[in-house]
Amino acid sequence: MKSTPQFNFLCKAAGRQIHLEQFGANGISWLHPSVPSKLFAVEVNGQLYHAGSLELLKITQPPARSGIQHTPLLFSGPGFEVEQHFLVYDGNSLLETWPVLRCTGPQACQVSRLDSFSYNIPRASYELMTFASGWGNEFEPRHAKLTGKVVVESDAGRSSRLYHPWFALQRDGTEKSENAETFSSRLEVII
Repeated sequence: MKSTPQFNFLCKAAGRQIHLEQFGANGISWLHPSVPSKLFAVEVNGQLYHAGSLELLKITQPPARSGIQHTPLLFSGPGFEVEQHFLVYDGNSLLETWPVLRCTGPQACQVSRLDSFSYNIPRASYELMTFASGWGNEFEPRHAKLTGKVVVESDAGRSSRLYHPWFALQRDGTEKSENAETFSSRLEVII
């Protein structure tokens, strides 16, 4: 997978494994320098799996659409497959990801977690911004220092009374502007 001048996103395959080697923008990495990132994560039948623990079966390069690079990766696990899709858009720092999980064994798969993107951030001081979605609060941002594990989820896959499925993470000490060192995500569930 290639990067754009505004966005660095590089995965490298080694045998039947793949790992995220570069992720960042404007010369700034959003990857922890010594802790490998999972790329995605799925919990099936009580066991957590990720790109480093599943067997990489195939990397596909469909014909490119104008300005969009689409790369599906196919992984195999015990009784299931994960097809992880990546879209990289030329001319900006936008990455779109989504997993497709298929049960391939004779037994049903119980899926209790499906993360379309999973990575470890470098040590720094961060501010997390989210939006609540309760009536009248949907445009009121919530700001909090990131001090440990945080899960921002919307079980509905859309705005709900708890969270709007979007967040932004900004490193402290960076100017709050359109060029700030900020990572943002919007979550969507399609069943």
